[in-house]
Amino acid sequence: MALVALWRAIRVSRSQAETQKAVAAFDAATKEARPLLKVISCAWADLQKIKHSLDVLVLPYGANREDSRQSINQAVDDLTKAYELHGSDLPDYLREAWHDAKKYGMSLRSRVNLELGDLKAADSLPDPTTEWIKESRAVVTSFQESIQNGRENYRRDLVENLTELLE
Repeated sequence: MALVALWRAIRVSRSQAETQKAVAAFDAATKEARPLLKVISCAWADLQKIKHSLDVLVLPYGANREDSRQSINQAVDDLTKAYELHGSDLPDYLREAWHDAKKYGMSLRSRVNLELGDLKAADSLPDPTTEWIKESRAVVTSFQESIQNGRENYRRDLVENLTELLE
């Protein structure tokens, strides 16, 4: 009987040690992933700033057009700088989504600057420009969804990898 109790105590002790090890591994992995998840969230937010600025551009009477143009420029700069700093840390599916969003943002910025070039604040945008801006907003939304899906996949992969490691 004493051997059975001793055996149970050893199993409980091993189980507790394994649980502590698993918790420590999970904490370490999530701590390591947290900065990257934050950067991914910032990329999503940069795309949101671009969308908001595009919305403002199509308002009548040139409401805050210059502010919107500058906001797009800044958001694209931020998206590009963050990609340069963290792109190599991203899984392929997320790196590709972010790269495509960055590339589109750079193209969009150039065209916005070109389209708004000589317009006065009181000038209304030509219809083709307004349509292009609306279409561009939809494209940016799709990139934003790709980044969001990539972030969720990254989280899922992190949990799956941890689970495999602990088994």
